[in-house]
Amino acid sequence: MAKIQERDIVNEDGNVVGRRETIVRRKGGSGFGWGMTFGALLVIAAIGLFAYTQGSFRHAGSETDHAAAQAQQELTQSADQTRDAVHNATDSNSNTQPTQQQ
Repeated sequence: MAKIQERDIVNEDGNVVGRRETIVRRKGGSGFGWGMTFGALLVIAAIGLFAYTQGSFRHAGSETDHAAAQAQQELTQSADQTRDAVHNATDSNSNTQPTQQQ
């Protein structure tokens, strides 16, 4: 938008003889172009960040699934070993029954 500046023309006695008006126009007008460039870069960065986080979540999910499967396998092995130990302990006790005294 243009801006109008007024200047007083003063003579040697200090009297105002006239006025001069100057129209100052904004040069360039490239604000729209810079705004579009910045907006496009912002959208590209947002899409890249979204894609990166989705990949990270997918990778973290697969690692979690692997850890859960491993934990389940170890839990099953521990339960089997405990069951076998208890079974062996009860078998040992039944084979060595105390003799009855008469």
